[in-house]
Amino acid sequence: MRALLAVILLAGCFNTKIVTSRPGDGTVRKGRQWFTVGGLVALSSPSGEDCGPRGLARAESRLDVIDVLISIGAGLGGGLIGVAVCPLEENPTEEEARRYSGCVGGAAWLASFLIGSRTVEYQCAAAESSGPVPAYP
Repeated sequence: MRALLAVILLAGCFNTKIVTSRPGDGTVRKGRQWFTVGGLVALSSPSGEDCGPRGLARAESRLDVIDVLISIGAGLGGGLIGVAVCPLEENPTEEEARRYSGCVGGAAWLASFLIGSRTVEYQCAAAESSGPVPAYP
């Protein structure tokens, strides 16, 4: 329960914003990006490709409530697979029970490590914007 509370409280800390000096086209778009290997390898194409040569005016990537639920679901699914796959004796000793819980926990962690998502909100640059413009913080 403490771990779930920590995930929920820290979810706002995983927020990345990029803002350029280009004016936006007025339409805010939202998408989801999928990752594997703990977020190191992208499974989906980058958001903002539909902006074409105009580029982005701004982009924000964050861990949204849906992303947290996806992560929790992946962990639960992995845990259920662990329950089905990990061996457990009928009357386990304390050491066997410890190994079993480690196996189930490892399966849950592996599932969360192998699939993850982030919510991306972005705005394309207005059509009159041309040429590269340096970004500012």
